[in-house]
Amino acid sequence: NKEELNKKLEKWITPRNEWTPVDEALFTPKEFYNINSEKAEELKLKAIKYSFKHHYTNNYLYHRLCEAEEIKPDDIKNLKDLVKIPLIPDTFFKDYPDGIEFVKWLDRIFTGKMANPVLKNNNPSHDDVIDALDREGINILFTSGTSGRFSFVPRDKLSENRLKYSWIKSLFEMSFAYEPDADVIILAPNPFKTHLTIARVFGYAFDLFDKSRVHVAMKDTVITTEFLNISRGLATGISGKLKSKVMGLLGPAVQKKSDSKMIDLLEKLEEKGNLIGIAGPPFWLDRIISRMKEEGREVSLAEGSQVLTGGGWKIYEDKRSPEEIFREKVEKILGISEEKYGDAYAMTECNSLFMSCDGHYKHIPTSLIHTFVLDEELQPLGYDEYGRLAFLDPLSNSYPGFIITGDRIKILEECPECGRPGPVLDTEITRLPGVEGRGCALVMQEMMKQSSEKE
Repeated sequence: NKEELNKKLEKWITPRNEWTPVDEALFTPKEFYNINSEKAEELKLKAIKYSFKHHYTNNYLYHRLCEAEEIKPDDIKNLKDLVKIPLIPDTFFKDYPDGIEFVKWLDRIFTGKMANPVLKNNNPSHDDVIDALDREGINILFTSGTSGRFSFVPRDKLSENRLKYSWIKSLFEMSFAYEPDADVIILAPNPFKTHLTIARVFGYAFDLFDKSRVHVAMKDTVITTEFLNISRGLATGISGKLKSKVMGLLGPAVQKKSDSKMIDLLEKLEEKGNLIGIAGPPFWLDRIISRMKEEGREVSLAEGSQVLTGGGWKIYEDKRSPEEIFREKVEKILGISEEKYGDAYAMTECNSLFMSCDGHYKHIPTSLIHTFVLDEELQPLGYDEYGRLAFLDPLSNSYPGFIITGDRIKILEECPECGRPGPVLDTEITRLPGVEGRGCALVMQEMMKQSSEKE
């Protein structure tokens, strides 16, 4: 099955004669999480140096930031110099305007020349722009926007292919065996009807399995930014408020109907003895198994069946179960053992996947990404200290992947549970409350304002 998976992955590999140091770091390692540390660092350094020069040269906004920080590509000579690379706060991707200005905003973020979208009018919605750019080969992934603001991240075809290769290879290397004849249940909206990140990435299952055996929980609902705003009561105007009211009435009913179908499907597939893979955010799976428990329904899925969660608890943070308790619930209600449960840490802005091992620590693919922890003054901390996660991700070709997040994490020098080399993220990952813009965040806002005024 490894050979069959490798054949599937080939479609996203850059032609060998076009490889850059970034492609070397991505496509050379046979394994991301079990690579010699020295080799990983060599590949990573070359990839980040190349990527930094690429964005420094071809991204006007990022170039201005680097000038303000007085950092040039020639200043990055070794791994210790990587801390000098200017970082962008993840909140920057939420600082977008509306209408035609949204196109200009994306163009300023984009590295290189972004395709000019064909729009129907001069006051397009965010969804109009996303659809128009999609037709031009630019994929704008967005987050669910639980705070009322979305994050919009533009990927050209090269960046999208690297994302797919990186995430799929990471998933099956660390936690799962590739079983092409399995049935896959995706607890997410239809990936072909949305640009919502979590739906799109779980939708990679359609590239790997028989399409007739991939089952989507919300296959008929089109999830746009407008839909999400309406569903959360954030729409404006009389029409928007009326739609929000209707959505407020229909939402729970649609959710309940979707969950019922998934429970019925689980029971049907159990009877057939089919091997099952379940993928979705933990809050969605928790809702389903809690309902099964309430109704006295349990299944014992075929041995070898697997569960993958990712995306966190979002607005359901108050319902979060400790991971070990959640794994026990999965085993009791679904019959899937803890060894077959994996959780992924990822984000829309990042092209690498931090997959959990059997010990449930999230491993860092060290040839692909450089991670570090920052204190309140945005200064680097060492291992075993909690702080704010930052990373240098060279895989993105279309936007600078050098980012400060709002996540509170601790990095351990090695995994306490498994023998794989390299550092890991500790099991406790939370969101920092009230993260404010400062430092390069304020510089980036000023650069964006200045570049806008020049047009």
